[in-house]
Amino acid sequence: MNSSTDLLSQLHDIHPPTPVPFWPPAPGWWIVTLLAILFIMVAGWRYRRYYLSLAFKRMALRILKQLHQDYQCSGESIQLVMALSILLRRVALVKFPRHQVAGLIGRAWLQFLDETGHNIFAHKATKTHQSE
Repeated sequence: MNSSTDLLSQLHDIHPPTPVPFWPPAPGWWIVTLLAILFIMVAGWRYRRYYLSLAFKRMALRILKQLHQDYQCSGESIQLVMALSILLRRVALVKFPRHQVAGLIGRAWLQFLDETGHNIFAHKATKTHQSE
C-alpha cells in the first residue's frame, strides 16, 4: 500500500494550456481581412463610377423640374419648347459621341431622336406638319 500512496503523492493537478493570444491573428484571418478590404474598395469604386455616370441625368432632371416650374408661372410655351430643345441637345451630347450629334438639325435631328427615343418624335412632327 505504501508504494501506491507514493505514486498518488507524485500526481499533480492538471494545468490547462495557456490561452491563445488575440494578437497576432492567424494567417487565414489576414487573408480574409485583405479580401474584405479589397471587396469593399472595388464595390466603392464601382458605385462611384455608377453614381458619376448618372450625374448628367440628375442634372437634366433638375433642369426639367425648373423648366416645368417656370412654365407653370409664366405659361410661355415657346420658351418652354426652346429650353426643352436645348436640354435634349445637351443630354444627347453627353450620352452620344459629339460627331454623331452636334451637327444634326431638322429632320436629321428628329430621326436621331426617334432612333434613340422609341420613335416618338418624328411621329409627333409628322402629325403636326399634316395638320398645318
